[in-house]
Amino acid sequence: MNKVYGGGPSRDCGAYGLETIFEILQYASNPALYDNWKAELGDKNVPDLIDLILWHAEFAYKYVSYNGPTGYRHGTLGYQGEPRMNFDYWNTLDQLAAVCGAYEKFLKPYLSEEKYQQYRKVCLDNWEKYDRHKVVRFWTYSSKWVDEGFQEFNEMGNAFGQSVFSNLSMYLSEKYQKGGHPEKFIKYAQQSAADIIKNWDFNNPRHMWWIRNAEHITPQALAWFLMVAPELAPTGTKEKLEAWSLHMKQRTNNFWKYRMHSETEWAHAKTKELGGAPALGGSMFAVAHILKDKTLRDLGWAQVDFVFGVNPVGTHLSNKSDERVKIGGFWEGVEDGWPQAHPDGYGKLGLVRGTLDGTPLDSQFPIAKSVEKIVGQNNGQVFGKNAYATEGWCVSNRGWEATVSFATLGTQEIIFKDAATNTSITQAKPGQTILIELKAALNQDWNKVDKGWVDLVIGKNQAIKIELLETGNNSGSFVGKLTIPQNVIGNTITATYGYLGFGKSVSIGIK
Repeated sequence: MNKVYGGGPSRDCGAYGLETIFEILQYASNPALYDNWKAELGDKNVPDLIDLILWHAEFAYKYVSYNGPTGYRHGTLGYQGEPRMNFDYWNTLDQLAAVCGAYEKFLKPYLSEEKYQQYRKVCLDNWEKYDRHKVVRFWTYSSKWVDEGFQEFNEMGNAFGQSVFSNLSMYLSEKYQKGGHPEKFIKYAQQSAADIIKNWDFNNPRHMWWIRNAEHITPQALAWFLMVAPELAPTGTKEKLEAWSLHMKQRTNNFWKYRMHSETEWAHAKTKELGGAPALGGSMFAVAHILKDKTLRDLGWAQVDFVFGVNPVGTHLSNKSDERVKIGGFWEGVEDGWPQAHPDGYGKLGLVRGTLDGTPLDSQFPIAKSVEKIVGQNNGQVFGKNAYATEGWCVSNRGWEATVSFATLGTQEIIFKDAATNTSITQAKPGQTILIELKAALNQDWNKVDKGWVDLVIGKNQAIKIELLETGNNSGSFVGKLTIPQNVIGNTITATYGYLGFGKSVSIGIK
């Protein structure tokens, strides 16, 4: 803890990284993809992403009340006039809440009941004491020039909307507990969402681009409420997202489809904005799904294009160093990477695959006339040369992670077919052999047939996993076969893929 910038759990972050929330959403959005990815962490029997979630959860549990020394941090935590915190341990409960909320849906095979109850208990015991029941304001004191002092919200401690995520997660957990308290947590989530609906000001930079890597949490929190508990979301939730959508369409009305700060300023003059386009795509995908807004979804893809090189510099936002290429740490087929690098920054992310490093500054819009290629060095400075314009940060990649997750919305399809005729069906009968087809972007190797699965409920039986095989190399279509039992009890078969609001579910009748 005393050697890691901010105290961890990531290499240059604090508990405010909220890793488990967005790792859980990532898994929930396309679970079979991550089930196929088991080769790098743990015992090779558990998906790597699940291993990572559980590691972050145990870190949060271990340091749930830690206020000891950490590596250098740009500021302190706590409300103005109150004793300062070295580590933002309040945010560990947000991390544990996400794990509790996913336990019944997909973490149960990997997390013991005893450990789950420990996580749940520490949340219940400290929730109000750590102010997890409400929107937290003016809690992070920053010594960074870009957001110096106490700001209402800050990427390094308190994001506008994280209380919606954490209270919804506890609600989802408590629903399944005998003697649980789901009503308490849904009330907190509703109050937090109502706070956003009332107070979120699109024309206040401190609610938008100026909170940088925390900005994406606000719209995604409201959208997720409508994904997991639409009937319980407060009045005005959808309307607030409609207003945000209109604001974003106005701000991106330029040939880059880039969200401008104002009519006279494209981007910040000195600092990268990796909390912008890389994360904004995810917010647009999430809100477009709720509003059924194709134009907004297209704008989301424009943000992805910006990351991959459709920008004033004409490069990917990740530096394509020889070292990264050698370890398979860069996107195959991308010719040019970000021209500047700061591999020895606080996170020392030079050799971390997929790290995003920089974005165009205001002076580089609309077209960068020239960009100097620089590899920065710390040289004992608080920041190395051009570090604010170029430096990877784990919390910056969180926004990109959210974009990858929410991009799946509306793209997956489940189809029931008759095995004999290979035609779609809406009804079947006992003894009939049927096909279950899933169309999803979960193939890892374009040169071989991959596997997938769906959760299947036959009649009144418990859900089972049905394995599916890809129909051909890189087809993106996965098919499995099932013969309906003769003695089935119930009148429907339901196939589901995905969890926590990302699930796609289709049913057919049993005659």
